[in-house]
Amino acid sequence: MGRGLVGTIIAGLLLIGVVGGFGSVGYIYRDQINAFLIQFSTFIEGYGPAGYALFVAVYAGLEVLAIPAIPLTMSAGLLFGSLTGTILVSISGTVAASVAFLIARYFARDRILKMVEGNKKFLAIDKAIGENGFRVVTLLRLSPLLPFSLGNYLYGLTSVKFVPYVLGSWLGMLPGTWAYVSAGAFGRAIIVLAIPAIPLTMSAGLLFGSLTGTILVSISGTVAASVAFLIARYFARDRILKMVEGNKKFLAIDKAIGENGFRVVTLLRLSPLLPFSLGNYLYGLTSVKFVPYVLGSWLGMLPGTWAYVSAGAFGRAIIQEESQLGLAGGTNQLLTLGVGLLATALAATYVTRLAKDAMKDIE
Repeated sequence: MGRGLVGTIIAGLLLIGVVGGFGSVGYIYRDQINAFLIQFSTFIEGYGPAGYALFVAVYAGLEVLAIPAIPLTMSAGLLFGSLTGTILVSISGTVAASVAFLIARYFARDRILKMVEGNKKFLAIDKAIGENGFRVVTLLRLSPLLPFSLGNYLYGLTSVKFVPYVLGSWLGMLPGTWAYVSAGAFGRAIIVLAIPAIPLTMSAGLLFGSLTGTILVSISGTVAASVAFLIARYFARDRILKMVEGNKKFLAIDKAIGENGFRVVTLLRLSPLLPFSLGNYLYGLTSVKFVPYVLGSWLGMLPGTWAYVSAGAFGRAIIQEESQLGLAGGTNQLLTLGVGLLATALAATYVTRLAKDAMKDIE
């Protein structure tokens, strides 16, 4: 293996290590980041139009540091709605991509070229990418083949010219940006503002059909449930604990629910035992951890989401006079109703048993 190739591999590993390090910090402190986003949303709304520029600056800065893009993108939908959020994220993402590109181009590109000076294959590939920069960047941005933050730096190490890179990045990111921002906006309407979810969920089936509608609503509902949970966790949880500081029974039950969070949340999401919007906030008052809560919410909401979206698709089929699809939609609703009733019984039994076990621990 030649020195040039070894140097290229080492440089690539170092770059991945730096970006991965930023990403790891973002993961380790994800709860603090989520709390910051909530506080930031309250702060930014007080500044009106001037808050847009602040959002762009913060978003771009976090992206340069390789903070995961999806939560930030969805937060724009929660804050500003689909249209304004998409415009802001499109600008922010393009700015972040440009800054990271320039950092790599002017601080690492020359070193890479010196390392691979005698490597004709690398130079030929690099030249081909440079000559077709706009198409290459656009296609890679449209696909999840290359992580966004890592790609920003890697493109700077190639011979892609700056303007084609910026245009390709902007165009390639646009569809994904719109999808995630819309998911955040839809989730805000469903959960955070406590608007009934069923009509909106059914409208997804009417507009997009069963499969696409279910995917969109599943993402939206999970994001909005997470935001409501964090609001309750960081703005009310401490007060609740102070109020029940001497109540051993409550603390024991709370501990038991926290230790079995995933199963409790999944079963309650599967059943209509606890109203959906109310549950999002109540879970934040308990000791359920964030990750089990999110996973349990997503999994537990999936059957009901599928049923109501299918009901919307059923209406779409009737409008289009497609009776076969309509029959499938009706069957889906009956099947999910049975699953929901069974889950209600299981949830009630399971939570009751947890409470009894918790009582035994303090006797």
